Amino acid sequence: MVATNSPLPAPPQLTSDPALQSAPGQIQRLIVLVTQPDWDDADFPRRVRDSAAVQGSDVLLLGLFDHVGEASLLRRQLITMAAAIQDDHVSTRILIEAGNDWVGRVRGIWQPGDLVVCSADREAGSRHSPLSQLVASDLQVPVHVFYTSWPKSDGRRGLLRQVISWAGTLGIIAGLFWLQVVISQISGEATRAVLLSFSVLVEIGLILVWNSLWAS
Repeated sequence: MVATNSPLPAPPQLTSDPALQSAPGQIQRLIVLVTQPDWDDADFPRRVRDSAAVQGSDVLLLGLFDHVGEASLLRRQLITMAAAIQDDHVSTRILIEAGNDWVGRVRGIWQPGDLVVCSADREAGSRHSPLSQLVASDLQVPVHVFYTSWPKSDGRRGLLRQVISWAGTLGIIAGLFWLQVVISQISGEATRAVLLSFSVLVEIGLILVWNSLWAS
């Protein structure tokens, strides 16, 4: 459990589900380490949002990519996830970086009042050690771990809502991607730039509205 009477940084410690137990306001920001398996976890954004709401914390989604060609896909995934997390009480930002040095990237952005969050069973480093343990031991900061063995609360109905929610989000991304391809064929560089920028804003807005309608 994160200590409630000690200032951060604290000795390395791991907390896990259920929701964070420290006093509201102690944690100002959640640094969420988003790995590729997290993209397919439909419950992951809700758990981040719930944890942030308990603490009244901002959220920073951090993702790493190995190759330049992966950057665009990673950005889209984090934008989609941020849209599912953000609401009137939770402010969410994304950060993508090249490489696979999670410890180094967290070291560069961590500040007192931050709590690192990641999923269990995510591995990193040459020895494929658990990512949560690497960050906690190397940086001497507390880490909160999400486990995947959550009981199903709504059964088939809850699963159907998740499927519809993600299908709608993917439909929006696919539709706007097609529109952006069409826009890219328009003559006139200035016109293309304006339309492409506008289409990105529309895409983010539609995803925000859609996920607010299907928020659990």
